[in-house]
Formats: sequence, C-alpha cells, structure tokens
Amino acid sequence: MKKIISIIIILIIIIIIPIFIYLMIQKNPNNKILNDMSNNILPSCAIRRGYDNKINIEDFNLCPAYKQKIELSDVPVFAISCIDFRFDYLASKFFKGIGLQNSYFNASVAGAALSLGYTQSCSCNKDNKDMNLLRDNLVKNLEIALTLQPIREIYIINHQDCGAIRAFLSCSGYPEYLGSNNKKEIEINSIILKNAKKYMLKKFPDKIIKLCLIDINGSVGNYNESTNKWNKLFNGSGNDAKGLWYYL
Repeated sequence: MKKIISIIIILIIIIIIPIFIYLMIQKNPNNKILNDMSNNILPSCAIRRGYDNKINIEDFNLCPAYKQKIELSDVPVFAISCIDFRFDYLASKFFKGIGLQNSYFNASVAGAALSLGYTQSCSCNKDNKDMNLLRDNLVKNLEIALTLQPIREIYIINHQDCGAIRAFLSCSGYPEYLGSNNKKEIEINSIILKNAKKYMLKKFPDKIIKLCLIDINGSVGNYNESTNKWNKLFNGSGNDAKGLWYYL
C-alpha cells in the first residue's frame, strides 16, 4: 500500500503539477514567470527572424516582447569605442553631453575602428587573425543589437594615444608618445576611421555612420569627409595642452 501511495505522489509531481503550471501560464500570459523570462532572453521573434540589419520600425513593433510604440527619437545609437580605461568615463561624458545618456549600445574593443579598417590603413601590414577576430566580434555585436532595437546611427570613436594602433600599425609612423605629433596622429586616425566606415557601410548600407576622435581632455572631434576636415563636436573638461583639440 505504501508503495502504491509513493508511486501516486511521484506521478503527481512529474505529470500533474507541470500541466497545472502550463495551463496557468496560458491563461495569464502577462504573469511574472513570463515577464522574468523575457528579461533574460532575446524575444522569440528576433530569434526567428535572425540577425537582419534592415529591421524597420514596423517590423520591430511586431515583436511581442516590445509591444510599446517606439518613436524614432527614442531609438538608441550603437557606439564603437576602445577598451582603454582612460577613455571609458570620457566617452560616457561625451554621450551624456550630446543627449544620449543611457541611450546607446557600447561595443568596446581594442583600437576601436582599427580592426574594421586594418588591412587598408598601412601599406606594410598584412591580414591579421587577431584583427579579423575583433572585426567579426564588432559586426556580431551590432547584428545582435539590431534584433533588439532598430538602430540607425553608428558612432565610431577612436582616441588619442592609442596603444593598439601603435602596436598593430607600427609601420604607419604613429606617434610614440602622447602629444609628440598631434598632426600625424589625427592624420592616421582619419585614414583608419574612413576605412572603417567603408567596411561598415558594406555590411550595413542603410546606417548613418559618424566618425569621432576623442582626446585626453575628453574633447571630441567629428570628421567631415566632404571637406576632409575635423570639427570640434564636444568640449571636454580637461585642460591638457597636449590634447588633440585643445587649440581648436
């Protein structure tokens, strides 16, 4: 008799309780269990659709996990910046200063734009597996972000005194020390950023790409390709005369 009772209890645990939970979930799709799940995984519609860089507002609003109406002004941007710890806080101040605080996806990678335009940025360098890995990682991060938000703008932000550029593009003549040759540094970063933009537009032709260069003071220059000139986009709080945009 005891054995039969034990078997019945086990069957209740294994079969009946899961069925009861399932029926409760179906009855109330807005319950806490589903809400908790939706906060930890990609929405199912994004998984079914895959990584499509041509997501538009209408398609995006079909996503069950994001039923709310999305205004174009609320769509975050995608930012590519370097891992250098000196510039993490400065870059966040920049985004706050231009009204994008808490409104950007940040992909941090050594050299920022370097891996995207590596093979075209220096005459003596060859295809590099590390650069290829970093480049593919950036692309994948953006593809995933596009399943979550219909991103339109990409900010590529290089920085002054970049160790990755110095190491991987040694043939370019990149300045050895901070502030030792700002003109040359700006010139090399211009080439890298332009090549990075070309690569990204091949992958994501419908995106708006902004090329930026942040200096040791936190000031940010924006590159205008039509005039081949840099304009100061944001004034940082630092006052180091070695900064790229100190006198601009």
